[in-house]
Amino acid sequence: ARTQEAAVEEFVWNLLALRHEAAGLWIEPTSEQILDAIRALQVFQTPEGRFDSGIYTRFLAEQLPPRGLTERHIEDLIRDSITLDKV
Repeated sequence: ARTQEAAVEEFVWNLLALRHEAAGLWIEPTSEQILDAIRALQVFQTPEGRFDSGIYTRFLAEQLPPRGLTERHIEDLIRDSITLDKV
């Protein structure tokens, strides 16, 4: 895309296509798969490589609200990522 507007438009169409194909293929990540994927994100890991719920909680409280986002947005993003991997 040559402009931000074109990039947003392409993203939206691609997301709609992904969700349509996933529905047709009966692909729906479970809550457990989504939670596992969130726990595996390096940004929420300790230096020892373990999930740190405190880091995640702080992220939800400090980083998302100023951007108008919620935990649901993170879950949707992860759901779409898992779906894309499966499609």
